[in-house]
Amino acid sequence: FMQLGNLLAVPVALVVALLFKKWRLSIGIALIGLCKLYATGVVKDLVVRHRPAAVLGQVHARDDTGLGQAFVSGHVVVVVALATLAHPYVSPRLRILFWSLAGIVAFGRVYVGAHLPLDVVGGAALGCAMACAIHVVLGPPKPEDAAVTSSE
Repeated sequence: FMQLGNLLAVPVALVVALLFKKWRLSIGIALIGLCKLYATGVVKDLVVRHRPAAVLGQVHARDDTGLGQAFVSGHVVVVVALATLAHPYVSPRLRILFWSLAGIVAFGRVYVGAHLPLDVVGGAALGCAMACAIHVVLGPPKPEDAAVTSSE
């Protein structure tokens, strides 16, 4: 599940959004891919933090995670940004699924020793901020694209 935050999730989500003819969501997903590459690069230049195995003495890394900087978790940036962006477009059940998967990815990144908890919290904050900014730029979903909830 941890790989759901991989940058390949962006083109997969883009194809799904295009298949469902959610044009505004498709544009937002494409922007997420571009913003992720730029924003994480900027943050990693400003905040230098190494992987847990390099920082802490007794970390059992369950994956080959020794390369690159740890803050922020790019996987978490992607999965939280996609969940935030898709939130108004999907049903309540899919919202629960998307946010659960985001939590699993965040937990998985810490579990395998790739990140410390603050790295995934920072990734979640950056992903949410990027998606919220894209929502502001693109505007709210059209009524026919928005998810219908039971309270409406």
